[in-house]
Amino acid sequence: MNWREWVRAGAWVLAVALWSMLASADPLRCEPLDSAAPPAVPAAHARGLAWRVRAPNGAQSTLFGTMHSGDPRVLAERARIAPAFAAADTFVLEVALDGDALGELGQAMFYAGSESLADAVDGALFAATLRLLSMHGIDAAAAARMKPWAALTALSVPPAGPAPPLDLVLLADARAAGKRVLGLESVAEHIAVFEQFSVAVQGDMLREIVCHYAVMQREVDAMIEVYAAHDLAALFARGLRHAGSDRQAFIDALLWQRNARMFERLLPVLESGRAFIAVGALHLPGERGLLGLLAQRGYALEALY
Repeated sequence: MNWREWVRAGAWVLAVALWSMLASADPLRCEPLDSAAPPAVPAAHARGLAWRVRAPNGAQSTLFGTMHSGDPRVLAERARIAPAFAAADTFVLEVALDGDALGELGQAMFYAGSESLADAVDGALFAATLRLLSMHGIDAAAAARMKPWAALTALSVPPAGPAPPLDLVLLADARAAGKRVLGLESVAEHIAVFEQFSVAVQGDMLREIVCHYAVMQREVDAMIEVYAAHDLAALFARGLRHAGSDRQAFIDALLWQRNARMFERLLPVLESGRAFIAVGALHLPGERGLLGLLAQRGYALEALY
């Protein structure tokens, strides 16, 4: 099930109304892009995407930082982690995206009733958002039904290429190999990270992405470069460089609270051992990152590369 299936009924009615909105939109109001210094990364955790984790009972697993990207520079990591991946009996990722989970996520991203994105944001932001989403392969009728958080999530990454992102490639590999697959979060918990914020706050974050879209896309490319160099500290700095004071509540929900939850759910997996754990690389560094939390709990960490 995809976004086209959710919106195809009545799409022509929406399309007729949209063009008049786009034509009459006021100029887009933009604020300067904020910046901030990210939390420090301990020197011991500054480099490395793949880490051997040894539990106090001696059980060993691999913790790997992914990027949600199908860029060839990112997908090249698949070959590097192949031996550790093959040795694992269990594959763990942030959310186990099976068919039901994808359907739940798809439903949550779109308004189900008469509401639309045009009701949540002003006309200029609505028009600019639709223009940018069209570059990501999302037509006007579908884009008009998206919630602000879903639109900003779509625009936070480059337009989709022919290859799926690395984490989904690894998920397919794990299923093909018959590995046990576990998710550290439910789809509902993942959605709640965004929907806990008011529509107004979501709209402000969407405005920032839309206003500075070109800058943000260059930042993603720069993040891929440092990711390919296995420079975790630089990746962390890049990922949080525009998280100013007005975005700290969102960063807390997106990273720190989720890190704490994922950490607690990882403990029994790590005690059993022989697991390959793949989470977004930004969840690894910092004292409140998974590496820091594991070290504080007495787990031995060794950077594999």
